[in-house]
Amino acid sequence: VFTEADNTPQPQSVVIDRLLAEKMFPGGRAVGERLYVRGQRNEPDPYTIIGVVGHQRNTSPAVDGREAIYLPEAIGGVPQRWALRTTGDPAA
Repeated sequence: VFTEADNTPQPQSVVIDRLLAEKMFPGGRAVGERLYVRGQRNEPDPYTIIGVVGHQRNTSPAVDGREAIYLPEAIGGVPQRWALRTTGDPAA
């Protein structure tokens, strides 16, 4: 998971979903590997993968959809969308 320390410009950390991990690192471990992401600049920046999460189907329960990369909240100054799953009261 991300911590407040990940909201700094360096080092750059990223969490990816299972679908991307399987495509990029078949049969291997993604955590600790580097992933180059093109964001606000033309040149891609290196990110260290710090975690792999389950894949979320955003458009249809019948289709896997696209892979996902999750960046820390402060990267690029763009607010991120968060989805949480709970077995209890979500308001708690």
